[in-house]
Amino acid sequence: MSLQLVDVGSICTFFSRLLAPTTEHDEATSAPIFDTIVSVLTMLVRLRQDLVTAILPHLTHLLRLLLAALQVPRPHLGPRQLREVSDRLPRFVSVRADATGSLDVDSATILARLFSALISKTTAVQHFGRSAHKDTAASTTTSLVKPLTHHAPAVLLTYLEILSAPLSMLSLDVRNKLEPGIFALCAACGERGRDSIMAGTAGAQLDSSSKLIFKTLWRDFEKQKYVGTG
Repeated sequence: MSLQLVDVGSICTFFSRLLAPTTEHDEATSAPIFDTIVSVLTMLVRLRQDLVTAILPHLTHLLRLLLAALQVPRPHLGPRQLREVSDRLPRFVSVRADATGSLDVDSATILARLFSALISKTTAVQHFGRSAHKDTAASTTTSLVKPLTHHAPAVLLTYLEILSAPLSMLSLDVRNKLEPGIFALCAACGERGRDSIMAGTAGAQLDSSSKLIFKTLWRDFEKQKYVGTG
């Protein structure tokens, strides 16, 4: 709780370096590095939304890098193609042609929880000092949904890029574990964000394959919104 904005900025910079794509990789994948990054970001989102709001562009960049770290090579790639996939991964992820060494469903699960935490309401207590022998404070319940509306489409675009990439993919198990978090991002986008993604004004143009994937994703999101609300 003693963190200052400058501290959070330093944390984001450090995590960006750890998650940056590189041509050099460790001998074995270290899932604890990924999991620790996600855990720290989740705690910040849940406990210090006042600071997170100020660094949402940096957080968005980290969320995109975390998603990219989960991709695995498609089957039967040659050495050169495998290298292309590997070069898009951080140093601590070391994949092989059979996809061994990739981050697993446990990492996908905690990343989905981080995405879900982004739209969850939290109660923050603000202290205003002492008055008449007691501390005065006010509590407010807030979420990041409103400021996140402008940033969530960029994270969804990364997800769509991975799903439609010719050389890499997300395994079915990983996609299933990510689904609650991806739906949370859809909720943060809202209809305006959805339309900007389809129109190509959210940062990238979707090809026909990506548009079909996104339409299916949004339809599934809409369906689960109304489950049990009859």
